[in-house]
Amino acid sequence: MAHISDTHLGVELERVPNQLLLSNDLKEIEDKGHPDLIVCTGDLTELGTSQELNLLKKTISATLTPFIPVWGGHDSADEKSKIVGNQTVTKNFEKVFGPVYFSFDWGGRHFIVYATEDEFFSDEDIQRKEHWLVSDLSKKSKDQETVLLVHAPPSVKLLDLLAEFD
Repeated sequence: MAHISDTHLGVELERVPNQLLLSNDLKEIEDKGHPDLIVCTGDLTELGTSQELNLLKKTISATLTPFIPVWGGHDSADEKSKIVGNQTVTKNFEKVFGPVYFSFDWGGRHFIVYATEDEFFSDEDIQRKEHWLVSDLSKKSKDQETVLLVHAPPSVKLLDLLAEFD
């Protein structure tokens, strides 16, 4: 497995990685590392605009290796800047890539993709994702190793919850 993070793919922004740079980096990862899976843990784009997210999807679709995009706050920065109040601002990302938290089994391990930057979620959605996490952890085999994929470091509260499930 190859792990990358903070690609910050931008469109027409100075000092921000562009599509060609990211494409070349992904090709190098595949050519030199031969991973079975590539995981990118957050801040895949600079602003999270629909244009950036779709460009990212196009860029990673050229890889031969399965690619797991993990949401990070930058992937909703544009959306958050336009919202006032207690609302979830992950709609752009979800339209292009799907949910911002999910799990899958791979290589004998249970992987949990989880959004830890709660300031991007409504109070209701924070409760919903925490409930989902407890449910997911409750269903997995106790003998199976769990890998948590997040962008921002987990809170003490989250670490305490995870400890209850080994």
